[in-house]
Amino acid sequence: MTEAGAKHVWHFRYGEAHDDLRTAFYIDERSYPDSATAQHALQSARSALRRLGVIFDTELLYADDCPSSPAVPSWEQFRQLHLVEGQPIPVRPRPASVEVPPTWQAMHEEMRQADGRFRDEIVRLLESAFPEFRVVVDRDRGPVRRSAGSVDWSAEKYGFEIDASCDIGDLAVDKAMDRMTRVLRDAGWEPKDPGDSALRSVRDQYEIFVDADPGLVFVLGRSPLFSAPAAPATTWITEPRR
Repeated sequence: MTEAGAKHVWHFRYGEAHDDLRTAFYIDERSYPDSATAQHALQSARSALRRLGVIFDTELLYADDCPSSPAVPSWEQFRQLHLVEGQPIPVRPRPASVEVPPTWQAMHEEMRQADGRFRDEIVRLLESAFPEFRVVVDRDRGPVRRSAGSVDWSAEKYGFEIDASCDIGDLAVDKAMDRMTRVLRDAGWEPKDPGDSALRSVRDQYEIFVDADPGLVFVLGRSPLFSAPAAPATTWITEPRR
C-alpha cells in the first residue's frame, strides 16, 4: 500500500470544479490497528465519494509531516455526519450532461479580446505619461475564473488582471502621479481615492490602480466580472468588482 514502515495520511478534497477543491476529510494510517484496516477505509471512502457523484481527489502525505489531530474531519466523522445522519454535503454532484450557457463561447471570446485591448491601453497610458522610460508588462494571465467553481456554469464569474510597471529614474513621486492622473483623465478615466503615491481610476466597470515608489510606477488593471446567464440571452453579463 505504502512504503514499508512509513505511516501516511490521505487528504481527501472535493468540489464542483477540478481546480477549486476544498478539504472533505482525512484518513490517518496511525488511527488504524494495521495497514489492511486503513486500506479498507481508504477504499470505502473513495467508493462513497464516487457514489455521491462529486469531483474529488486525494493527496498522500507522510504522517510525520502532519499533526496527529488535523483540524479537519476524519473519514469516520464525515461518514457519520453525511452518510449515516444524512446531512447534505456542501458540494453538488456532477450532472449527467453539462448545460453550456448560450453566450458562453461568445463571452470567452470577448474576454480574450478585451484582455488584449486593456493590456494595450495600460501600456499606452504609461508610455504617454513617461515617454522617456521603458514600460514592462509584468503579468497578464488572461481571463480566469474569479468565483467558486460550480457545476452550474452560469453561476461562475470570470475576469482578468494586468500588471505593468515603468522605471522612472529620479523623477519625483508627486510628479509621476501628476503625469498619470493627467493621462488617465485625458483617456476618460475617473480618478477615485487619490493619494500622494496611490490612485484608483474607473471607467465602464474597469479599474486601474496606480502606485508610485521612488524610481518606479506600478499599474494594476482589473476587468469587471463576466458571467453567461443560463436563460437564452443576447449577451453576457458584466458587473464591477466588489
